Amino acid sequence: DRVLNEKGSLSDTAVTANNINNQSNGFSRDHQNSQIYVDPYNLHSEVELLFEDYLLQMDELLYSLRSVQSSVRNTEEVVEIELDLIRNRIMRYEMLLELSGLVVGVAAAVTGAFGMNLVNRFEEHPTMFYQVSGGLILFMIAMGYGILKKLEIDSIY
Repeated sequence: DRVLNEKGSLSDTAVTANNINNQSNGFSRDHQNSQIYVDPYNLHSEVELLFEDYLLQMDELLYSLRSVQSSVRNTEEVVEIELDLIRNRIMRYEMLLELSGLVVGVAAAVTGAFGMNLVNRFEEHPTMFYQVSGGLILFMIAMGYGILKKLEIDSIY
C-alpha cells in the first residue's frame, strides 16, 4: 500500500516537473528570438544564463524522476512474479493434499463397506482381515503413485 502511495506521488511530481520544464522551454524560446533591450547594463544575458541553468536542472530532475519511476515499475513486476510463484506452489500443495484425501477416502469407503453389520462368509475366514487390509494398503499406494506419475507427466508436480 505504501508503494502505491509513493508511486502516485512520484507520478504527480513527474507530471508537475514536466509541465514546468515545457513552460520554461517555451519561455526561453520566445525570449531568445526577441530583441528586447532590458536595461543599459545588458542584464538580459545574465537572465538567459539563469534560465538555461534552471532548464538543465529541470531536465536532470525529470531524468531522475523517470529513472525512479522505471525502478518502481520493475520492482512491482518482480514482486508480482514472486507472488505468482508462491501462489502456484500453494495451489500445488493444496492439490496434493486433496488427492491424498481422495486416496484415503477410497480406502475408508471400502473399510466402511466391510464394517457394516452384514452377515457374509468373510467373518469366519482366519486371514481375510489381513488380506483386505493389505489389499487396501497396496491399492492406496498404487493409486497415489499413479496420480503422482500423471502429475509429473503433465508437468504439474
